[in-house]
Amino acid sequence: MTTLTTIIIANVALDVALLGLLAFVMTRAGKLEPHRPGVTGNAWQLRRPLRHHARERARQERTARRIATALD
Repeated sequence: MTTLTTIIIANVALDVALLGLLAFVMTRAGKLEPHRPGVTGNAWQLRRPLRHHARERARQERTARRIATALD
């Protein structure tokens, strides 16, 4: 029969093992690569690239028109 002391010792040992595993994995985080290399931007832009690009293009066109009217 397992005593309370044995359960507590096993629990502490497993906690230490999990912390060690977490520390090991976190030291390797810099070696991870993205699934799609070359993709930049935040997650919203990745989910809705067309809407973002259309808004960006419209902003650039408005800026170009303002510059053109200012130069005339």
